[in-house]
Amino acid sequence: MAPLAGPVADRFDRKKVMVAASLVQAVAAVGFLSIGPGRLWIAYVSVIAIATAAAFFGPAASAALPNLVEPEDLATANSMMSGTWGAMLAVGSGL
Repeated sequence: MAPLAGPVADRFDRKKVMVAASLVQAVAAVGFLSIGPGRLWIAYVSVIAIATAAAFFGPAASAALPNLVEPEDLATANSMMSGTWGAMLAVGSGL
């Protein structure tokens, strides 16, 4: 879905794309509560929906950054976004 996510973030309102992706992820996460015997397929559908929505959220959030900071602070903001993502990845993997 990543090849589609960039153009979607460029052509549509980024805020709406991020909200829609978050809502899809929330609904899919609630789907995990209904998993039981004979309903394992719900877990697969939920994981696919969460990953697909994440593919749209990431580019929209990155593309929205220039609208949130001053042009002279953009390099610092990009570094901070990348640094926090890397820290999240390292801590999550460690846990």
